[in-house]
Amino acid sequence: MDTIIEISKPPKSPKIPKVRIAKVDRLLEDKVYLKSLANGIGIRRDVRIDKTDRKVRATASQALDFLRARESFWDQLDLGQEHRQAKASSLKAVKSYRWIM
Repeated sequence: MDTIIEISKPPKSPKIPKVRIAKVDRLLEDKVYLKSLANGIGIRRDVRIDKTDRKVRATASQALDFLRARESFWDQLDLGQEHRQAKASSLKAVKSYRWIM
């Protein structure tokens, strides 16, 4: 006597679509321009040492470093804000962050 056993799969849960938040880089155009300046504006052939090209490269490189550091700073503040919001329910009475430290 053959017995047929039917195995059913558990019902699939509805998939939650993954939302990708695109980070808008408002300074992208400036960064591209500074990157091109950091690569050099072209060495003059009529002088032995082109101080202008060196200075432009150095200044553009410093500006790019500053922009990257600034972005890193604001990203850290954003992460801190998320952490604070998670703790906000337990700290509703405290309005100033000075007292939390």
